[in-house]
Amino acid sequence: SFTTTLTGIHVGGNAIGAEPTANNNGTVIDNCSFSKSKFGIADVGVSLANQATGHVITRNFFPSPTTTGTNRSGMILKFHDGIQVTENQMGDNP
Repeated sequence: SFTTTLTGIHVGGNAIGAEPTANNNGTVIDNCSFSKSKFGIADVGVSLANQATGHVITRNFFPSPTTTGTNRSGMILKFHDGIQVTENQMGDNP
């Protein structure tokens, strides 16, 4: 349910939104569907001075919160250099 699942995929520190001690470079999140969570993807690099690189988020589906989708935010992205976010669908209509 929306109240028990915080995020679909978390890349980062030991808590949602927390910076990791080392970057997770080269992460690819492709062709996923996120439902019944507060956030779809939370992807966080180490810091402004030490940003994550090579991340790709593409062809994912984030349904509307009125159906079964994410009810706060599709993505939280922080401290990235050159992240590619392409061809994602937010909401129920293509």
